[in-house]
Amino acid sequence: MISQSMMLKLDPLQKFLKSVDRFNDLVVSVYVTAGHILLSAYMWCLFREPKSCVMSWQKKNLEM
Repeated sequence: MISQSMMLKLDPLQKFLKSVDRFNDLVVSVYVTAGHILLSAYMWCLFREPKSCVMSWQKKNLEM
């Protein structure tokens, strides 16, 4: 982590690149979290009512 005093010494390009890096970290964490949520929901549905869950998933894929 960069301290505030070090951040003041960085030139504008370095500040911009650091901001982009932090944004990329945020995007990746949101993407991974969404994937885990979808996987958890699918697994829950699969264990609860396997037949209806698989049929509804196949129906949605056929509509695309």
